[in-house]
Amino acid sequence: MDGQNCTFGACGAVAGVKNPIALARSICDAQRMPLTLGRVPPCLLVGSGANSWAKENNITTVDPVTLISEKALKTNHYCKKKLAKYEAFINDKNVTLNIEESPLDTIGAVAIDNEGNIAAACSSGGVMLKHSGRVGQAAAYGSGCWADKAVGIVTSGCGEYLMLTNLARETARTLENSNMATTGVYNSITNNFIQSPMLSRSKDKLAGMLVLQNKNENEREFLWAHTTKSMCIGYMATNSKRPTSRMSYLPNGREPGHSVIVEGICFY
Repeated sequence: MDGQNCTFGACGAVAGVKNPIALARSICDAQRMPLTLGRVPPCLLVGSGANSWAKENNITTVDPVTLISEKALKTNHYCKKKLAKYEAFINDKNVTLNIEESPLDTIGAVAIDNEGNIAAACSSGGVMLKHSGRVGQAAAYGSGCWADKAVGIVTSGCGEYLMLTNLARETARTLENSNMATTGVYNSITNNFIQSPMLSRSKDKLAGMLVLQNKNENEREFLWAHTTKSMCIGYMATNSKRPTSRMSYLPNGREPGHSVIVEGICFY
């Protein structure tokens, strides 16, 4: 999403595109180009239509098989075995059940240039054992990312929950009326996610978020927040020799899915 003009582009359930984020960027850029006969450029493309757009705009396409890594294939087989074991447990109480959480792979980025223009992007392979054709929050407007002239936001976590709460956009709205970014992010995740009536039947409400706020050239903040046990983040400026990375953890005694931590830095 381009914060300078609030254009948005996304793709989903598309095979054979080497870098789907490049496809989403192309769709986003096309929003500024009016079509003939009063037609409106698409902001979200899926399936074969998304693949055709990629080819028409010289975005690299490959054999989908080449995009399957050995690690991903092993993880998929492992999760299928876990599912079979769980189903056996339901039918036979003598079966021992010990199932760990499946890994999540959402990647999000927010950036600001020297003129103060903000952009945000989010990409995800989805969750393990997902239904064919599922599209998660990364491609959903206002859920996976948000960018305007004041703030850039990306989210991670359970895609369905992030879409139901439209968390990225709701956090941007909360920050508009907050004098302190840290407090605004904390209140948004608490009120719009953990305590959201849309998730009243959900047990563990897992989410992570990156926020870049640009109030003015002398007051800019980069924050990260999560309800998960941990979240890995990284950041750097154009004058940095190397990026800074860190692992953020919930404080001891705080329950994942029911508590939130917000941290951050100021920059100029």
